[in-house]
Amino acid sequence: MEAVEKIKKLEKDLNEKIKNISPKFVKTRRKARMWKIFIVSLGIITTITLGIKDIVWGNTVGFILSAILTGVTAIEGLYNHASKSVQEHEYYVKLTDLKQDIEFYKEGKALEDYQLSDVKVFFEEFKRLRTDFHNFRVETVKVSYGNTKDKSN
Repeated sequence: MEAVEKIKKLEKDLNEKIKNISPKFVKTRRKARMWKIFIVSLGIITTITLGIKDIVWGNTVGFILSAILTGVTAIEGLYNHASKSVQEHEYYVKLTDLKQDIEFYKEGKALEDYQLSDVKVFFEEFKRLRTDFHNFRVETVKVSYGNTKDKSN
């Protein structure tokens, strides 16, 4: 029965991770799109403002908007919402795949037929997925800070 208890614990933890990451990647994807729309819109407004020669204050406002655009682009590069969204979605898909593998394993099998060695394989995969996801996050942060550092030079 040890295998049964462990698979229940694994399923509980897996469901919790899936529940937490599902709305997160949607929210992060929305942020990525909003940042991109904002940056493109600001760039268009800046270009138009600099291009209008009839307005006395056009160049001044254009250069201020250009400076703001540079800052906003650097901030977006620092947070890198698009990359985070892809990572979170990939993590979600891998977690749900593991959940389906466990459900397939359990289908039509009596509780006493669960093997501890099989449950350990599922658990090791779960740990690997979490570790890979967090390592990707750390790498993304390093790259984001590196990109921002390169832009400031």
